Amino acid sequence: MPKTNQKIFSPRFEGNRFKNHQLPIDVLVGLAAYKDALVAVVRQIWLEDHPNRERLPDHFGKDISFSLSEIKKGSAIPALQLIGPGNHATQEYSNLLSRGEAKIRETIEIAQSLPQNINQYADLDVLKYLSKLGSTLEEGEFIDFTPNSQSNTSPIRLNRKLSNKLKEAASKPAFSQREGISMGIISAMDHEEKKFTLTLPNGRRISGGYVSSQQEALFNLFSERGKVRVSGLMEFTARGWLRKIISLDEIDTVNTFDVPYRLEELKALKSGWFDGFQGRELRKEAVEWLSDIFTSHYADSLKLPATFPTIEGNIQMEWSIGNWEISLLIDLSTKKGTYEQLDIYTDEEVNWELDMKKGSSWEYLNKSISIVTE
Repeated sequence: MPKTNQKIFSPRFEGNRFKNHQLPIDVLVGLAAYKDALVAVVRQIWLEDHPNRERLPDHFGKDISFSLSEIKKGSAIPALQLIGPGNHATQEYSNLLSRGEAKIRETIEIAQSLPQNINQYADLDVLKYLSKLGSTLEEGEFIDFTPNSQSNTSPIRLNRKLSNKLKEAASKPAFSQREGISMGIISAMDHEEKKFTLTLPNGRRISGGYVSSQQEALFNLFSERGKVRVSGLMEFTARGWLRKIISLDEIDTVNTFDVPYRLEELKALKSGWFDGFQGRELRKEAVEWLSDIFTSHYADSLKLPATFPTIEGNIQMEWSIGNWEISLLIDLSTKKGTYEQLDIYTDEEVNWELDMKKGSSWEYLNKSISIVTE
């Protein structure tokens, strides 16, 4: 099968050594590190896209390579190419690579603005490779990652000073332990090892440990396949992702309509979730905001709504209470809500526009649900 070559984003090297579009031999070591950083980010993105998978497929990345085809003018711009067999796997890798390039630019941009704690925003291997790329630079030199389409924005540049900052961040511990809370379904148990598996709402599987006194309660929950909320000592990555549950303090069942749990499930939806074409991916930060504010303001005594995503990338909550059908459409971009209440027997309607950032709007919602429940 003939090979296919596809150009990928090329950073621009600036400085005295790069004039006349020349690239010193020792800088090629840095380019190899840039390639390694791209591959590491692509692996990470693929695993995020497939949360129910713990490792990459055996074929992933096979028959894929990178080459340096030329040094283009403009100080020194190494023209990089992705080489593959021209099949679906190559196209998949190419799409992931475009997202990986954007992620690397985002990492460098964050590192420019943050004084510390960079490792909360990037994988340690990625920081290590990027610091190696920057280590080949001399005083006064930098690598410009700013896309041509964004030339009017703040530049995204890697220099020797920032490289040292990334190296320091990469040397910090990869994991930390602290008390935490997580939700999911007990999907497996090992009585001999006293281990269990918690499948999170997004499909990721987390291992955990327990003591003998907790075995019966865990086994009952495992048999029921019900939703649970667990708390205890947990291990997290530098980026704040749950890695494993070291010990359990409490285990509680979760209501079928639990809104924070349902929102965690919806965060895992990808673009095209509705029919392969329609259905926008929900903005994770906005979904987390909604989960937090709902937990803080919605009265515990009230009936929980059914929670759905909309094709436009928003959230709709629905209640059926007696002869009332109630819906609340929340725009995740504006944080505005459209409240509609319909009596299915009399056609009486109530409509309100709410600002879901305000406590008064949640008070109105609580009062409305309470009145029709009485």
